[in-house]
Amino acid sequence: MLPRRIGASVGLSAMIGLLGWRRRALAPSGVAGAVVVGTAVHLAGGWRWSTVLLSFFGTSSALSRLRKSGAKLESGHEIEARGSQRDLVQALSNGGVATAVAVMQMARPSSRLEAAFAGSFAAANADTWATEIGKTSGSRPRLITTGALAPTGTSGAVTLRGLLAAAAGSSVITAVDVATSSAAGKARRAAGMSAAGFFGALVDSLVGATIQASYYCPSCDKPTERKIHGCGTPTRLESGFAWCNND
Repeated sequence: MLPRRIGASVGLSAMIGLLGWRRRALAPSGVAGAVVVGTAVHLAGGWRWSTVLLSFFGTSSALSRLRKSGAKLESGHEIEARGSQRDLVQALSNGGVATAVAVMQMARPSSRLEAAFAGSFAAANADTWATEIGKTSGSRPRLITTGALAPTGTSGAVTLRGLLAAAAGSSVITAVDVATSSAAGKARRAAGMSAAGFFGALVDSLVGATIQASYYCPSCDKPTERKIHGCGTPTRLESGFAWCNND
């Protein structure tokens, strides 16, 4: 029975990964990451957990495609180190916590681990929605630490639209989790998980504004997260630590 479950989990994850690759939501290495994360998730929580995972992947991938349109999105993309396709590192950055929780759940099932699993994707979804929808804001983002104006796409900078998007992104994952759960106390679970997901996105912004590496291109006179800017010029570290990137 176990080999059959493993085979079904790998097969399902591979199909989803290949679909993401065909739609250009995943890079080839991202397909491998999707298989690793998807297999562990399906083995631990079956279709219920897989539904939470698919809700995150589907909504976040759709929003990430907005990077390809609009002047505001392009200006943000110029700062960021990655494009709209998720690679192996990104897949594990978003799903690594959930994968670790899934392994622990298989070893020793717990209702707290179930909440931690959904909460990890609530935070990841909140961060993704805040980033993608926040870029469409007509107002300049402000650093979460000082309130100073910053270029669109700057890590650690937020807008009101982005904050509202973070709350919505967290709530979507929470709604999927609660709707598919048979546990008691759904209202309390939903409130706590929505708040935790939103708080996770705020922590991500705080890290982005403080210790994440921020570079400067002397040729273009522009900030960036890249060690080599899009123009081909090596950049210099302006703030943060080189070992801490967006992933």
